[in-house]
Amino acid sequence: MPVKELQLASHWQDRVAAYNQQPVQPLTRQQVGQIKTLLRFTGGVSRTLMNFAIENWKAFTTKVMDMTKTPGRPDAPHVGYLLKYRYVALALMVQAGVITAEDLNDELKAAECFDFK
Repeated sequence: MPVKELQLASHWQDRVAAYNQQPVQPLTRQQVGQIKTLLRFTGGVSRTLMNFAIENWKAFTTKVMDMTKTPGRPDAPHVGYLLKYRYVALALMVQAGVITAEDLNDELKAAECFDFK
């Protein structure tokens, strides 16, 4: 796995372990693939997105449930859920003033230009 993805995967593991107040758990192949995909879609804002989603997990998942009318959500951070609903988390980041809409748009456009293979 390339360095950027490895760093992001390690960051995810560490943050989720802290959130769950448990030791770091190994990632599955699927989770590693989801982190790689998240990086490909969100580029330079990926780490900030992860931090924001984990720190605001309940608010993020509540917003997703409200918007999608789905009754369930993961109790703990789940990278597949974040990947699927990343645009909700990104919108919440803009709303909270973590990043401006213009900067976010620039980051997402820049992510399209890089090949994170």
